[in-house]
Amino acid sequence: MSIFENVPIEEDTNILQQEEKTIGNFRVLWQKWFWDGIKAESVIFIADEVINLSDEDLSDLVKKNVPTISATTISRSQSGYTFVNYNFETPG
Repeated sequence: MSIFENVPIEEDTNILQQEEKTIGNFRVLWQKWFWDGIKAESVIFIADEVINLSDEDLSDLVKKNVPTISATTISRSQSGYTFVNYNFETPG
């Protein structure tokens, strides 16, 4: 049973790829997804494991470990997971 088995997925979101990885000392789930005309990627952390990291620290951690990354957004949801989203692409 995966610790990421209950990661919430918004309605109409299509997960294109996903893989469990390690970033630093953290277990994460990497996803590439498509929603409402937007393609992007997320690194998903267990919220309790990163509760003491600021949004800036989380963003920096992902940027140091992902080869190509754009600006990030951080979402600390009530689901028990923290999402770092990046590489947003829209058609056109």
